[in-house]
Order: sequence, then C-alpha cells, then structure tokens
Amino acid sequence: MDRILKTQIAQLMESVSETSLLPLWARAMESARKDALFRDEKAIEMLGAIDYDFSRFKKAWMSQLGIAVRTELFDKIVKDYLRQHPNGCVINLGAGFDSRFYRLDNDSVQWHDIDLPDVIKLKRMLLKSNDRYHTIARSILDYRWIDEINKSEDPPLIIAEGLLMYFSEEQIKALMNKLVVAFPKATMAIELLPMGAVGNSKWHEAIGWMNTTFKWSVDNIKQLERWNPAIRVNNEWCILDYHWERWGAFSWFSWMPIYRFFLGERVVLLQFQ
Repeated sequence: MDRILKTQIAQLMESVSETSLLPLWARAMESARKDALFRDEKAIEMLGAIDYDFSRFKKAWMSQLGIAVRTELFDKIVKDYLRQHPNGCVINLGAGFDSRFYRLDNDSVQWHDIDLPDVIKLKRMLLKSNDRYHTIARSILDYRWIDEINKSEDPPLIIAEGLLMYFSEEQIKALMNKLVVAFPKATMAIELLPMGAVGNSKWHEAIGWMNTTFKWSVDNIKQLERWNPAIRVNNEWCILDYHWERWGAFSWFSWMPIYRFFLGERVVLLQFQ
C-alpha cells in the first residue's frame, strides 16, 4: 500500500469508532489460526493497513472466540440464504470493517454495507466496490439509505451484527417497524448480547476502557413479535453451544443459567411476514 494512502487512512482513524476495530482484529486473528473456523484474507489485509495499536486486544481471547463463533453462525445464515436466493440482496447494517462479501460472494448477489460516513470513507480505501458490492455512507437511523438499495426480485437478507446493543429499545423498535414496511418477506439475522452485559460495558474485557455503553438486549426474543405482527422468530443460537474445544473450562459450565446470563451471546433469525 502506498505511503499517501496510508497517511489518508491514519488521518481518518481519528474519527472512526474503536469498537468497529475489535471484530476486524478478531476475524484476522481467527484467520491466522491453523484450526480457524473461517478464513478472511481481507481482514488480515485491512488489519495490516490500519495504523492502530491492535495489541490492546491481545488478552481478549473470549471476545475473539465469541466473535469468531458468531461470524461462523452469520456466515451459515448467509450461505443458506444464497442457496435459496442466488440472485438475492444482502443488506449489512452497521457493517464496520466486515468483509463477508469477499468470503461468500456467489457472483450474482447484490450486497450493501451500510455504516457512518467516516467508516465508509475509510472502508472504500481498503475494499473496492463493484457493480454488486455497494457501500452506503449513512447512519442506519437515516432511513434514506433504504432508497439506495439495489433491490432484487427476491426478498432480502438483512444483517445486524455487533450493532443493536449500542441503540435504545425505542430506536431499535422504530428501525424494525421501518424495515418490516420497506422489505416485506425479508429475513433478518441479529446478534443479541447476553442480558448481563447490558449497562456493564465498562467490565468488558476488550472494550471496557472505551467510551461506549451497551444499551439493549432482550431475554425472551419472542418480545420482538409483540413489536410488530409481521415479525416472526425463526431460530436462535447461543455461541456457548459451539466449539467447546476452544472454550476450555467454560465449556463445562456453559449450560448454567448464570453463565448464559453473562456470556451467552445469541444469534437470532427473524422472518418478516
């Protein structure tokens, strides 16, 4: 990468949220393992291009593994969707430095990464767009992004990974009601923090020192169905149920309610009616 581009990237880093860098680091670290759950070469490339002290995360092994497991779960959802809708549309809300398109592209999907302008400006320096991979520089609450989606005949898959915990319930409810109207019959995959993490971001091993707050999660996912009659819960997975060989001693206690309350991050699949 040339020196001018590296200088531009360094300047932009001053306005990019550090929370968006944790998943990038976690995926790059996973990809470097011999027993990796997935391979993300673009994550490794971006990590090398960004001037940031990623050693701040080096002790956050649980966060790294949790992000890797949830990435694998989201990847499976995307693969399943593309098998059923090869010409479909994927909408990645709050995409950050996710490079899932480059891992899972089937040569026909229309893919949209949406995030704040400074994140997208930096991402455009790191990843090239094309006629099927689009980046949209807007807050997810600036609903003008809906009009910028290249919609296909098939209902889209909407992804919200590493995102919703930073918004209030009122904001998320408004977002969901907007999505139901804009994308009827869509599938949506969301990540849910364990309830014990809400309001306790200062204790998080990887981002506790950052100026951020975990605002929302929900214990009973069926609550979302009460927000709008068009929302149906399709499936739910907990990251503690996967890859016990990597969790070490925690795998022996993963079934206990107290562990799930504090560590049981979930991936949930919704279907709009």
